[in-house]
Amino acid sequence: MQSAALIGDQIIITDGRESSHPVRVMLKMGRTHPAHATSGGKLPLSGMTTEQVCSLYPEEQLPEVTPHTLTSRSALLAELDGIRERGYALSRGESVWGMHAVAVPLAGSSWRDRLALMASAPADRSDEAALVRRAEELRQSASLLGPAPGGARADRPSRRP
Repeated sequence: MQSAALIGDQIIITDGRESSHPVRVMLKMGRTHPAHATSGGKLPLSGMTTEQVCSLYPEEQLPEVTPHTLTSRSALLAELDGIRERGYALSRGESVWGMHAVAVPLAGSSWRDRLALMASAPADRSDEAALVRRAEELRQSASLLGPAPGGARADRPSRRP
């Protein structure tokens, strides 16, 4: 499980925990990835307007990371509509060949709007049913980090002026 923050058209891994499973995704805090190719990037992008997404991606053609990466802005915008409907984002080998991931939002206001909680696993352990189960587990985890009264988390001061 990892948390990621959207910064421009990239995500940065901010925190996480590795699985104890012998075959797992390694945690690399501070590493950046193209947002359009990751579940943790597409999730916060789905919270933006079409105009905001288009300002981040002014060209129709998007960089290909793997053969499964969305490579057009039109396809990305359609994917973002689906994410808004389901409430979670998926990546099926789009950023790393053979790895699937799911992301849910860390709800809140201001800086938290661009944070995602995500889980990644090898594709052979991440069929559609497993991804949906992981999305629900992540939602439960994210709810534990929910905002305290007044919108700020109890363990973190508000960053509002």
